[in-house]
Amino acid sequence: MIGGVAIEAVCTLLLFGFDEGISSAQQSKIIALETRIAPRILTSEQYDVIKSLRGKVLAVSVLASPDVEPAMFSAQLQAALVDAGVAVTPVPAGPGSRFVGAQLCLPGDEDPKRNPLWKVLADVGMGPGECSIKAPKDIPLIVVGERLPFFPNGTPKSFRMLSYPGFQGSPP
Repeated sequence: MIGGVAIEAVCTLLLFGFDEGISSAQQSKIIALETRIAPRILTSEQYDVIKSLRGKVLAVSVLASPDVEPAMFSAQLQAALVDAGVAVTPVPAGPGSRFVGAQLCLPGDEDPKRNPLWKVLADVGMGPGECSIKAPKDIPLIVVGERLPFFPNGTPKSFRMLSYPGFQGSPP
């Protein structure tokens, strides 16, 4: 009988340890998913990087996907650009237009890798792609789209983003 009580106590401790391990793994997965779906915000470090554009870029246009999260992030980006001394012209999205990711449309045949705006957008984590939409090319145009879709179980092979005119191909 004493042996049975001892075995039961050991099994109970093992069960608590196992349950704590599962709970910890679930908690870290929940935190990772919540971080992934939280709205994008500019940190103070990113804001400082954008302020480094002062005197290097005079004006930009900004086009945001009309959804709430891209519009809010675009507003933060525009405020940071204005504080950096860059004149910002918001461009309204056309009816039914949706964009994914970030794009930078540069005037003429300018090399994106040599453009300070391209470098700053990359440094703040926007990872701009080259422009794939028809846009006025007199000043740079920043396109702020929705985040790339997140598939917790991996990207389905049949998924294509053909309904998004600002995104070519399938997500990475």
